[in-house]
Amino acid sequence: MSGSSKHSSEFNVPLNLVFDLSDYTVDNDSANPPAAKKSKEEYTVEAIRSVEEINAEPHFHIKWKYYPESECTWEPLRNVRDCHLLGNFINDMVEVYSHTIWRILEQVINMIEVGNEPIDVKKADEYDPYAYVLDFILLAMLKNSGSKRKKTEEKIMNRIKEQTLVKPYYYKRKQQKIEMAEWMEAINRIETKANLRVENEVDYESPPKNFTYTMFNIPGAGVVIPNDPPIGCECIDGCNYRSQCCGKMSGSHFAYVSKGKVLRLTKGTPIFECNKRCKCGPDCLNRVVQNGRKNSLTIFKTSNGCGWGVRTEKPIRQGDYICEYVGEIITVEEGDRRGKIYDAEGRTYLFDLDFNDNDCLYTIDAAYYGNISHFINHSCDPNCSVWPVWADCLDPNLPRIALFAVRRIEAGEELTFDYINQNANNRATETNPSLFESLGLEETREKDKEDGDGGKRSSDRMVCRCGASNCRKYLF
Repeated sequence: MSGSSKHSSEFNVPLNLVFDLSDYTVDNDSANPPAAKKSKEEYTVEAIRSVEEINAEPHFHIKWKYYPESECTWEPLRNVRDCHLLGNFINDMVEVYSHTIWRILEQVINMIEVGNEPIDVKKADEYDPYAYVLDFILLAMLKNSGSKRKKTEEKIMNRIKEQTLVKPYYYKRKQQKIEMAEWMEAINRIETKANLRVENEVDYESPPKNFTYTMFNIPGAGVVIPNDPPIGCECIDGCNYRSQCCGKMSGSHFAYVSKGKVLRLTKGTPIFECNKRCKCGPDCLNRVVQNGRKNSLTIFKTSNGCGWGVRTEKPIRQGDYICEYVGEIITVEEGDRRGKIYDAEGRTYLFDLDFNDNDCLYTIDAAYYGNISHFINHSCDPNCSVWPVWADCLDPNLPRIALFAVRRIEAGEELTFDYINQNANNRATETNPSLFESLGLEETREKDKEDGDGGKRSSDRMVCRCGASNCRKYLF
């Protein structure tokens, strides 16, 4: 074969590498019953006698085990795809017609023009290695036989050209699916109480490789997260809205409706859950956030340019706990430094912990460490909102950030929260600072924050794509 082709390097490898049939793993030699037979018993292929073109599609002459030759039938590819004999049969046919197939392949590669736009993932999913190589075989058979059926040849050739363009994206998609499956398995090993799925039906992007999935906040340099509460409730008989539980001890309220553990507090009201010093047990009604996420969610690639998002697989009630916003806890000074970098990159994962009515001392950075919340998108009309939560850590400047549903969320609906107006005018100490004062945790009130958004930081003039009727057009 001439080496003058601009793609000649592809012709220096064996055909069995050009036509990779290893994508199909067959565990049996059964096939769909022939169309002429209506019995429900299993039919087993004894031999594939030949392949022919019928209406420009491959059909196989099948000898069925336990049936005489007179009972042989012609079957389309879909009926014999699961037959373990098919791969070897195709490889034998490729070898028989290899010289003509090489000529066709060289002709095709010199004819096609690779576009700038990637092939749609749906087309990549529909690519069939068996059908692709069989088209080469059929066309080679027609050319070797001196067939004059030009329209049939043209139809098969057009399929070959189209699938030649799709082929590399099929393998890219295959690798992407492997990476998503491995990542999904890894994060489900970390967070085991409710299933997480990962899906991308939009493009070829895989989950982030520089992101560490964690269930808990990680203290950054110079940050200590206290984990030894000095006080707890005495509710030996169980905690409820009548008992003198942690919420009432703090001057707030019991956070949850007894049945179903649904949040009963208005937006921004601080939640004080029972902690390790409380007399109640792990199944206490006032232990929701600390017991982890219970809903099945899917991390998926959005089609509106908002990157990855999160949707629910089952309906979620108003007031149900969604998840905690976790990441690396850093000082606000370090947050300011990182914020300038993130602004230049056009992304935002910084969440200021300014729920206490003081200067903001700490920020959560979920860029490189985080959980499912890392992927939840912004909306100007969100179905979730955040509440500050204190349990084992009672530092007023270090609340946990919990997302709850603010309305019913239907199955398949994307979860969102407002990155900007999370808890403005709803500071934790506005309810009653008695718990913080009783613990001797000094509160500095030198000045009020002038820009206390109480939410996720965002880049300057970042365009909002939430699509809500009340969209502010920009995140900041």
